Amino acid sequence: MKLSPRTTTAFTLALVTAGLLAGCATTPTSTPAPSVSVSREAAWGLRGTNVLLVNNSGQTINLTSVVSDSSNGLGVVDNGGTASIEGTGPAVQVGGSKDVVIGVRFSDNDTLELEVTNLLVGSPRVTVSGCDGTDYAVGEKQDWNFKGRGITVERRADDEWIQFAITFTATKAETSPDICL
Repeated sequence: MKLSPRTTTAFTLALVTAGLLAGCATTPTSTPAPSVSVSREAAWGLRGTNVLLVNNSGQTINLTSVVSDSSNGLGVVDNGGTASIEGTGPAVQVGGSKDVVIGVRFSDNDTLELEVTNLLVGSPRVTVSGCDGTDYAVGEKQDWNFKGRGITVERRADDEWIQFAITFTATKAETSPDICL
């Protein structure tokens, strides 16, 4: 029995379709398929931030993580001590999202919150909660006055993280502007 070319083509397409449908069929399982999480850096080429905190204030300070992925040495930090904190907030900074937010309480109960973020557009920024932020290029350093104390923010050379160092000192530099309160 000889088939016409049209019948052969129809038969071939029917077999291919049946094969595709069979390949697409799934067997129900009790375990859901694992989800794939893509990091912000992989998705957007945008790194998170890492902040080194240095206490040279002459007193103990209490550092807390308000927003972060991980931290080391936070809590009560003695004079001369250090701590670090890192975070990778959402790629699109909606509603003021930040990579890292650090709560700072001095021994006399003066407090402030520092927010550090690597924005999707623009330079990485450090902000005192509720104030305008300051953008920092690599190597840029700014001294601030907070109630007679000094706070120095320095953007260090980046690696897999955007790197900042924030140093608290007992006295402010002579020309330090007031940090927004």
